[in-house]
Amino acid sequence: MQERSRPYITAHPDRSIQSKRIINEQRRALVDQARQRWIDRLVDLSRRNSLLYFRPSTGSLELDASATGDLRALLDGQAVRLSRLVPSLEETKVDSRARAIRRRAIVNLEEKGVQTLFLALGLATWAVSDGGRPPAAPTLLLPVELEIRGREEQLTYLRRAGEIQVNTVLRHMLEQGFGTPVAVVKSQIHAGGRGKG
Repeated sequence: MQERSRPYITAHPDRSIQSKRIINEQRRALVDQARQRWIDRLVDLSRRNSLLYFRPSTGSLELDASATGDLRALLDGQAVRLSRLVPSLEETKVDSRARAIRRRAIVNLEEKGVQTLFLALGLATWAVSDGGRPPAAPTLLLPVELEIRGREEQLTYLRRAGEIQVNTVLRHMLEQGFGTPVAVVKSQIHAGGRGKG
């Protein structure tokens, strides 16, 4: 008795896998391009962005870099009296300005969901071709809290509130604007200012 062969419809396995890979790679490329366009639209690279073009104002306080002991204590997580870090202003002015900065940071967090209270560590700058104001971009950002203490709530303390972060807007600018990839090495500042990678 002769066995009849049944017709089967099959795809060549190598071709179907290869076509799926091509489709997946094409989809991935399209998604990556769309994602990059969204990121580019979200990041403001204009001079209005203080993460690229920082300018001292009443909404900021410049800390005294020579107060190394107090800065080390702050990095170690201790609360430090703000007036000790800003000796160039009267204590009442420091506390008054700090309360205004704190109020604005709370509003930004509650209404926009954005953390805006940071200690900027280092500034990066470079020449610009348009003749405008050159950038002054904070390189590292340390989340901080301003605590109001004292009987009459007149004393302001500064406390570390998280880990040091790279300024992501600066990183985006370097990568997209200059084609300079930036590798981020995660590290933590521990007691005594020693880094641990």
